[in-house]
Amino acid sequence: MTSHNLGGSISLFVTSDRTKFCGKVALNCQNHVEKHGCPLGKTPKITIMVTFYVISEYSSTLPTKGGGEKIAGGPLYDLNRVKSITKDRTGLLLWTKDCAKDVQELGWASSDVIDLIRRLGAKDYIDSEWCENGKGAWAACDAYSVKVLEWVPTADKEMRISYFVKFAINKLGTMLLTVSCHI
Repeated sequence: MTSHNLGGSISLFVTSDRTKFCGKVALNCQNHVEKHGCPLGKTPKITIMVTFYVISEYSSTLPTKGGGEKIAGGPLYDLNRVKSITKDRTGLLLWTKDCAKDVQELGWASSDVIDLIRRLGAKDYIDSEWCENGKGAWAACDAYSVKVLEWVPTADKEMRISYFVKFAINKLGTMLLTVSCHI
């Protein structure tokens, strides 16, 4: 597999030993010939080009394996800068469907996610990794876990609740892209 960085997008060229005859994909040329009566020929290789876009500000190392690939040397983004992007209670995007669903299940709005991010400290950092939004766009994200003391009506007392949040800063440095926010 080879990859090339093409100005914000990455193209991967994947070569496979699968062959295509008669509109069918075959792993073994001889079996295919016997089954479909196709003429035996030289086994060609199929090359597939996959392009995806990195939209995070961080792009020093590029993903090679796909989602969840860890990035060493984090955190990637300074927390004071992250907090300044959301200081006007704007500048946050629930970037994945899963994140939007999780925030909705918490009964939260974007402003609640901003409040959670504003509580983060350096000790809350977990790791950094590449994340995909389900539409071919990739972002290098920092993950944090923070404990918050909250009143839990069903327990009739205050309890420490652990929240997990993962985010990136967009290329322009103007928006926080939230990938995960859940208990």
